[in-house]
Amino acid sequence: MGDLRDKLVADLRLRNRSDKTIAGYVGCLRRLAGFYMRSPDQLQLDELRDFLLELTALGASPAWRKGHVAAFRFFYSVTLGWSEAEVFAALPYPAVPTTLPDIPTFDELLQLFDAAQTLKHRALLEAGYSAGLRIGEAVALQPADIDSAKGVIRVRRGKGAKPRLAKLSLRFLDTAGRYWVQARPEGPWLFPGRSRDRHISSRAVQRQVQLAVARAGLERKVTFHTLRHAFATHALERGTDVRIIQALLGHATLKTTLGYLRVQTNAIQNTPSSFDR
Repeated sequence: MGDLRDKLVADLRLRNRSDKTIAGYVGCLRRLAGFYMRSPDQLQLDELRDFLLELTALGASPAWRKGHVAAFRFFYSVTLGWSEAEVFAALPYPAVPTTLPDIPTFDELLQLFDAAQTLKHRALLEAGYSAGLRIGEAVALQPADIDSAKGVIRVRRGKGAKPRLAKLSLRFLDTAGRYWVQARPEGPWLFPGRSRDRHISSRAVQRQVQLAVARAGLERKVTFHTLRHAFATHALERGTDVRIIQALLGHATLKTTLGYLRVQTNAIQNTPSSFDR
């Protein structure tokens, strides 16, 4: 599907989709073609539904299937120009169960930061929590993005390729400064990888998170994205306006931010029951 793949990639790039999304969509179409041993443009909607049902029978998670539906919807309605109404009607999104993240306490986060293998990794973890950054945003930071005069971090390319400003923590600034003096990283990245031309990979950072969790003896499941959840939840518990948190996180809609209201343990505990009144 060489030519089709190139057209799909071009359509995605025109809409500023991320490299991760592009790779995911291409992978979904490749699996579909391998399943039928035919080019995807030769398939019918019923065959796409059968493929999705096969994924279900094989035990694929709803989130995994949802990714395939998104890829198929885009490819057939945009790249091939099929009727969007017919494609969307034939390929509904599966319901994805939502789970409440297990938010670590502030003291547990300090234990996690103290357990980081190097000052570089500690600075990365602190960036994720203090500014609510996604892992892709944290690893792609450049020295010029840290604006200590204005007290902000410039996120050049957030989700949807949208730039935004995040809050610069003085504690993170201190750690980042000590790391900078110690490492003096060369090249454009604040956190370079093995090559100065590339930033540290997200996979390498996730490995460091798990190592730090083990060293700290934390029993909770913690990933880098957990730090972002903790940032939002702790901010809400401190009484920060939800719209400010929306802007800091770079959420397109308030509905996404309001999801954090469900995990405010303190707020739930301190809200009196109407019946008790």
